[in-house]
Amino acid sequence: MAQLFRYLFTEDRQKSEVFTFMIPSHYILGPDVELKSRDFTASNQKWSLQFTKTSGNEAINAFLTLKSVYEGMTVTADYGITLINREHFTLNESFVEKSSKFSVESASHGRKAFVTIEALCSKEFMDERGNIQCELEVKNVNTAYSYDAQISPQPTYNRTSMMATETKYSSGTFSFGNYDWNICIQPKIDSMGNTTNLKFYLCRLSSLDHLCRISYRYKLINGAFVQDSGLIEQYSDINGASNSYRFDKVKELLQLTGKFIIRLELVKVNSVFPIILYPFAEQPQAVQFYDRDRQCWMMDSCIEDNCFILRLFYTDINNIPSGYVRVLSFNILIRHQEKGATQVFKKPVIKYYFKREADDGLEIATTIDINEVTAANTSAYLDQDGGITIEMEWYYSHLLHQPEYSHLDDIVRKQKLQMMREIQTLQQENYSLEKQLHMAQASNPGGQAAAGGAAA
Repeated sequence: MAQLFRYLFTEDRQKSEVFTFMIPSHYILGPDVELKSRDFTASNQKWSLQFTKTSGNEAINAFLTLKSVYEGMTVTADYGITLINREHFTLNESFVEKSSKFSVESASHGRKAFVTIEALCSKEFMDERGNIQCELEVKNVNTAYSYDAQISPQPTYNRTSMMATETKYSSGTFSFGNYDWNICIQPKIDSMGNTTNLKFYLCRLSSLDHLCRISYRYKLINGAFVQDSGLIEQYSDINGASNSYRFDKVKELLQLTGKFIIRLELVKVNSVFPIILYPFAEQPQAVQFYDRDRQCWMMDSCIEDNCFILRLFYTDINNIPSGYVRVLSFNILIRHQEKGATQVFKKPVIKYYFKREADDGLEIATTIDINEVTAANTSAYLDQDGGITIEMEWYYSHLLHQPEYSHLDDIVRKQKLQMMREIQTLQQENYSLEKQLHMAQASNPGGQAAAGGAAA
């Protein structure tokens, strides 16, 4: 197995994620034909990395595979695979693919005969144990789902009640954020039997034990008619339900046949775990909760020097497998009844956890005005029982091999990535200038000759 042992989210415009895998020597030198990684999550989709050998075991093929794919789903992504040379980065073996389209028909993309085994054995790719580092960069990932819908322009009537029947319509299933979803359509019928509007619901079908915060947009299409909903950001509740998107231009969309296309563009989804704390109680109690990996956490709170303090503990830290480290990214929000949820941290927190007897905990001093919290009859933070709702919002979680890891690795690797991109940009600019100079010289040979004669 190709073990994942480093991970980096670069926070750039392309939302690049870099995964570093270790290719073991027994695969390079042994008889095994195929090597796979464990499934991992990047940009709200589940993937795996796969290597296969060509006939005769002379070269290696490399492929990136989308694991959760359904009919109607398309995921486009830029990605690159690099085998790291220990001597110099210019000797790396790599390839880059842009706007690769992953779907049911083509769930895997990659490069055949990517590199020869002879090159890997002779050009300083292997470490002292014969292992090779492989970097996968994934960025500019876009997930979309298309569904051909049909709704009868003329509603059916119930003969007993002599009223039009409101029928719900459902799309097929698709995957996003390691959840399964579908779209439900609810036509609204008036007393005259006319369809006055359509309501579209995004429904979560799996992991119905916590909330999600999801961002998406609809495009409703029928020929030249296109309706864009704009970006929608909302919660998916513990039952998988979310608020509807109401559409009123029914005649333009349904026309004569009632057929139209729903295109759903999915932007992001994060798991949210609400926790209710009672910091003003005589004996405040800690609250346990479980994340998506079914790991137990505990949070408590207190008031010290007029400051609202939160403490977070990873209760199941002892359950992390030996020889691994768990990297997490999250933020903490405090719910305000009028302003919505306020983030405690300006940027998501990144923490590394390895197996130990107990977690020392993370203490967070918030900037909430205690006087505003405790204001009689006007506090928008407290519920009727004096509880404050805290939201734990999770961005990513990866289990990495080899626990000798720290945030210093991320800094070094991020700088390396930035320098390599600068070099590539300068090389492209230099090549473009050389090409322009060559074309100018080729189009004006007389000027060159005159310049040569003047110099003589």
